Amino acid sequence: MDFYTLIKTSIFCIIFICYTEPLYAKEYWISPPSPPRDYCTKQSCLCNKSNACALNSFLLKQLSPGDFVYFKKGVYPAFTLNNIHGTVEQPITFNGSFSIGKAEVSLNPKKSKDLVEIKKSSYLILTGFNINHSPRAGIRVNNSHHIILESNKLTNNAVWGIFTNHSNYFTATNNIIVGPAEQHGIYHSNSGDNVKITSNFIQNFNGCGVQINGDLSMGGAANVKGDGIISNVEISNNYFSGNGLVGGSAINLDGVVDGNINNNIIINNKAAGISIFKGDGAVGSSLINVSDNLMIMAKRAKWAVNIKNSGGKNSFTNNIMISQDTFRGIYDVLPVDLSAKNKTEVVPFTANNNLYGYGRHLIALNDEHYLPLDRWQKNYKIDKNSSKIAYKYIMSNQGKLSLPVVELLKKRSIAEFNAYLFLLL
Repeated sequence: MDFYTLIKTSIFCIIFICYTEPLYAKEYWISPPSPPRDYCTKQSCLCNKSNACALNSFLLKQLSPGDFVYFKKGVYPAFTLNNIHGTVEQPITFNGSFSIGKAEVSLNPKKSKDLVEIKKSSYLILTGFNINHSPRAGIRVNNSHHIILESNKLTNNAVWGIFTNHSNYFTATNNIIVGPAEQHGIYHSNSGDNVKITSNFIQNFNGCGVQINGDLSMGGAANVKGDGIISNVEISNNYFSGNGLVGGSAINLDGVVDGNINNNIIINNKAAGISIFKGDGAVGSSLINVSDNLMIMAKRAKWAVNIKNSGGKNSFTNNIMISQDTFRGIYDVLPVDLSAKNKTEVVPFTANNNLYGYGRHLIALNDEHYLPLDRWQKNYKIDKNSSKIAYKYIMSNQGKLSLPVVELLKKRSIAEFNAYLFLLL
């Protein structure tokens, strides 16, 4: 290799390294406000672990993709993360879990509606915070995309645990969300597509555990078409308990197209378990796959599953669904053309290989035609491999599942990956 070729090769290598070497993430440390304090209003303030800062706009503006912001133990006021952007390879992480007590957000000196708001931002992770006593939502995700809420604890927030609007690519995982609250545990709204709600504990809400609402009337926003349809939804491995105190399902789907509801535990819901319908969404929910779930309704609850004005076929496979009401059973469906000769074409769902526990009726069609399992199978050619099980002794006095139900779960591999199953064993 001659001298000039060597120089050209060296220059190329230097340029290549300069342009491909990843940026090093920075770490910032935050502590609760306790005047007098350096609020980090100058570049020399490093906000490191030994010299933590109070959270402020100057610090937030200097964040870059891949950075970590650690919150020390203590009580914090409400805050907003506005116009902050990571990347798909390097999200920005806000972490409150580096002490036993965690970072608690419960102060509200400026009377914010929501204690934590993520606004017009992207590729952020919010993890490890204890958020309680918000006037409205514990966390609001507003006009943002690719936001992950992970391992947070939200309790006693007035209206919602988590609320989103006009936000695509939203993930909530491993959160503990507990009421009481006026409405829902998680409320995802306004046409935001690509939703993952996994491994959350959601309990004691007046309304729904999870409400997903297409909201055609609310229109669109940046990055959101506003078509009133929410597509590509996963709701899996969650634990829903004691929701629907004044009405509402553990899982409510309005205007949802293409969804999977798998391996969830739904226990003691006071109203319905799963509702698939059209309200303010542009279309009736459709292409919803419901499989491998355990659902045990509270005594005197409504029908376990509501299917109202569905937009197309949905499916129910390998679920254990038990109603403890003497009259109301599993499915409440309308509209259905009861006069149609080919009845399989007018029922908006398919079902097979399920285990049902119910009293008098498995299904209500148009709120006027009631069928037990055998007549449902014969007349509608559905649920061929499904069966009815005795449900009198499903729970012990200690709130644990009876041994026969536990054996059925294991045999069917239902909820086997649900981290909260131990609560019932």
